[in-house]
Amino acid sequence: MRRRLSVPRWLSLLLISLWSIAISITVPPGSPAFGALKQKPTLGWLSTRVVDRNGNPLGAIVVVRGIHSRAGQTDGLGYYKVAVPPGKYLVNAVYGGYSTKARGV
Repeated sequence: MRRRLSVPRWLSLLLISLWSIAISITVPPGSPAFGALKQKPTLGWLSTRVVDRNGNPLGAIVVVRGIHSRAGQTDGLGYYKVAVPPGKYLVNAVYGGYSTKARGV
């Protein structure tokens, strides 16, 4: 038969107390970090449409460079949409070995 290990009551109370103190001092409610935890990140939408000279949609690769760089393919109607934080971005499209001039947004 196995013996069960017992922890002295004073030790378990001490560990619980230390754990409670550690949790309460990790992020004090009045600190700027506490406010940052409560705020949701602000995102906006960057969207574009890639079409040929006749206005027909193209299945192109869209490259977004800036604070957060992204790349993705347009949908069947030529649209590309991505959530990004506020900032300045350069956007260009690549299709069939050709690349558009990067435009600032």
